[in-house]
Amino acid sequence: MNDIPTKRIYLSPPDINSNRLKQILAEVIDENWIAPVGPQLDLLESQLSQLLGSKSVLALNSGTSALHLAYLSAGIKKGDTVIVQSHTHIATVNALRYIGAKPVFVDSEWETLNMCPNCLHEAIEDLTTKGERPFAVVSVNIYGKPALYDDILALCDQYQLTLIEDAAESLGSTWKGKACGTIGAYAALSFNGNKILTSGGGGALISPGKTEHLKALKWATQSREEMLHFEHLEVGYNYRMSNVLAAVANCELENFESKLKAKKEVHQKYVDFFSRYPELQLHEVKREGFQENYWLNTLIMENASQAQRLIDGLNEQNIEARPFWKPMHMQPVNKGLPFYGGDKLQKLFERGICLPSGTNYSQADWQRILKTIKGLLD
Repeated sequence: MNDIPTKRIYLSPPDINSNRLKQILAEVIDENWIAPVGPQLDLLESQLSQLLGSKSVLALNSGTSALHLAYLSAGIKKGDTVIVQSHTHIATVNALRYIGAKPVFVDSEWETLNMCPNCLHEAIEDLTTKGERPFAVVSVNIYGKPALYDDILALCDQYQLTLIEDAAESLGSTWKGKACGTIGAYAALSFNGNKILTSGGGGALISPGKTEHLKALKWATQSREEMLHFEHLEVGYNYRMSNVLAAVANCELENFESKLKAKKEVHQKYVDFFSRYPELQLHEVKREGFQENYWLNTLIMENASQAQRLIDGLNEQNIEARPFWKPMHMQPVNKGLPFYGGDKLQKLFERGICLPSGTNYSQADWQRILKTIKGLLD
């Protein structure tokens, strides 16, 4: 393994039909729709609404923007306490801190790697006893895996808390027949370059109805009033997606079902490969009614040194692999914020690996990936 290949195998690279995309972009250019409005943007929102099941969809310039508007739409204000899954990307928390809300973190459970209902219950009870009743709950469908929503929704209903769903990684996943992104009162999607559906950069806010959708649309377009001149009664944001990026996403949507199938085939490759290593855990949610999109395949090792060796060994061979998200309660920027749970997430961070999960790897790429892993494990 001394000869390092020059070609980088990325974790989850875009898988675009380049000829079709060139055709669509040529139409956009010919029509001169190079703006944050246009027919491709309208088409994207319409198609996503159909895919998700008649929800109001607002296409934006990032998943972070979608989270920010979801929080504002839910009525979160400066000083409000919001319970957040600690196992997530920093954007989930940053968007709360833009508002001045106070994040309170909770642990995950092993089955889905998502929010632990028991820890959520503990947090709600303890905060309420202390006179700091939470305003909302933010769950995350990490790596495309639906959370334990039976319990989470029951707790939100019991304590009358708004559930906001960070579905950035889970487009195409379902829970009991409901599309991820439609389970919470509000939800955010991401179309970053590594996502299962990409626009190169972008996201979407999913709202419960037309009134909430129109309010968010106004915020996303600088809160301009409906007048000929530019009139503003409140602070707004420049968050709208461009028509050009919407065209990229529409190209991706044309073969979305085949992408989901390809992601599942990637997962099966790993299932077959790791069957020879029964001591390792290739993570998968096997509960009835849960269907993940297999955005990223994740492996849980026996110990931290074994995990680090595999991550380092893959990257030394120019194959991207990374640890799980570092928990938010362990991030220096969140020092001093409350956390309810134990050491489960620290163990997951130390022992978890995100494996290369692209749908456009060549046969030679797969041979290289699996041969490298085998050499590091044997």
